[in-house]
Amino acid sequence: MLVACASCCPRAARARADRRRDRRRRVACRGARSGTRTGHAAAGAYSEAQAKRGEARFVDACSGCHARDAHGGSDGPSLAGVDFLSAWDGRSVGDLFTRIRTTMPQDSPSSLSPDAYIEIVAFLLRANGFPANATDLTRDPALLKTLLLARTR
Repeated sequence: MLVACASCCPRAARARADRRRDRRRRVACRGARSGTRTGHAAAGAYSEAQAKRGEARFVDACSGCHARDAHGGSDGPSLAGVDFLSAWDGRSVGDLFTRIRTTMPQDSPSSLSPDAYIEIVAFLLRANGFPANATDLTRDPALLKTLLLARTR
């Protein structure tokens, strides 16, 4: 791992500052059908155990481009933090699942199992500060469409 100081690498310093800011930023899910923000009531989209399995799968299949912490690498964009949440704000978890499942890994799209993809999505939800619950995230397209990615302003 290459470590750079803030004085010689402004990009690295910005990335560290973004990660610190992201940890402080609260993130919430809101129900797409009701259009109302449900905050922590939407917790339960994934379980912590599922996110841990997803992290292992992410490290194996995705970290080469997106870094182990999902904050981006030289070949792939950040999948966690302010930039990611801004880009996906208002889009559904179903959209994210479909995008990842049909396009990743870039050199072999759709090569992982459906369970692997949903576990990776659970890891990304955790990496972006969404709260966990005891229930695993399901691959049910109708349910996934009701969970929106939203930044708390």
